[in-house]
Amino acid sequence: MSAPSRPPRIALVEDHLLVRQLFALLVREQLQAELAGEATTVAEGIELARREKPDLMVVDWSLPDGEASRLVNSVAAELPDTRWLVVSSREDEGVFRAALALGVHGVVLKQS
Repeated sequence: MSAPSRPPRIALVEDHLLVRQLFALLVREQLQAELAGEATTVAEGIELARREKPDLMVVDWSLPDGEASRLVNSVAAELPDTRWLVVSSREDEGVFRAALALGVHGVVLKQS
């Protein structure tokens, strides 16, 4: 008999409280996933990723202490099974190219 599958674990790195709360609600209620944790800065996001090793990291591109690129570059190699989704409020092709060049699995415009 195989072990029951567990819900995906999703971690959020977003500095805007309302957006973070909405993402958390979406994770729990709509996706029926486990919220592995929340962070508001790149530094906190690095700690969260290393501690929780989530299935998916949802990371705001622009954070108070830097860009998502710093977070992804710092820990992605340590977490080969983690998927990365970058969200941005900036409709800037440069952000999309930079994020995809990091090897993230997707980029979503917050207005989407």
